[in-house]
Amino acid sequence: MTCFSSLLKTETRYVSNLKKLRHFNISVVICVQTAKSLSKDVKRILTDIILFPGLSEDDFMELMKESMAGKFDRHELWEKYKVIQDPHTSFRIHIYANKVQIVKSQA
Repeated sequence: MTCFSSLLKTETRYVSNLKKLRHFNISVVICVQTAKSLSKDVKRILTDIILFPGLSEDDFMELMKESMAGKFDRHELWEKYKVIQDPHTSFRIHIYANKVQIVKSQA
């Protein structure tokens, strides 16, 4: 089983280690093509989310619902996210900082 496929399963050693690392202030960066590939357990411990254009409304709402980003107004976030056209512009949700940013590409 690869590390990536371990993220799909809820009770793997990999997911368990991710949960433990947060207690030691260790940051882990996970890059995936679609948030659907992450287990709910992984989504629940996300502290920052960086999205690029192309996510469907259903996938966006599901991610917001299953992560701690659910504390924000999902519909308001979607309205801001869906207007992004530049594929290099990122939509950043910093959950603990209670901040949402749209960062335009420098190119």
